[in-house]
Amino acid sequence: MHAKTTFSTDNFDIAQFRPHGRVDFKIDGNLILCEAFGPFDTELLKAIKGIETGLIRQVMEQGKWGQIVIMRENIFVSNEAVAWFGDYLKWLASRDMNSSSSAMVIEDDVEGVGEMVPLLVEAYKQAGLTMNVFKTLNEAKVWVKLHL
Repeated sequence: MHAKTTFSTDNFDIAQFRPHGRVDFKIDGNLILCEAFGPFDTELLKAIKGIETGLIRQVMEQGKWGQIVIMRENIFVSNEAVAWFGDYLKWLASRDMNSSSSAMVIEDDVEGVGEMVPLLVEAYKQAGLTMNVFKTLNEAKVWVKLHL
């Protein structure tokens, strides 16, 4: 029997409000690949936490692991959601559940790149985590694997 390797925030039960945006997760060896469609709100981030913590425990069994988030369509995040995301990253780091390296893949046509990327980079930095931004998935994979 094969373990499930793909997950989506669309399948996570949030009690009050349906999240804005969607994130699909896939485990690829010691990488967690996320394909994210924005805009994003706090409800979506709570769904991400609900799914991702289980995935992290699964990939941590292999040792060092990395994460790549591929941003699609729109990267806008509310100020409340950016703060929540930063706290989530710090929470992961405080439990030694953070990735050895993380990357985002963001093409120029994704709406909100100029406004949001600096905020997301700062959230990783404030949590003491290594993250870099790339235009292609191949570049991101090479960088993440070099920094495991």
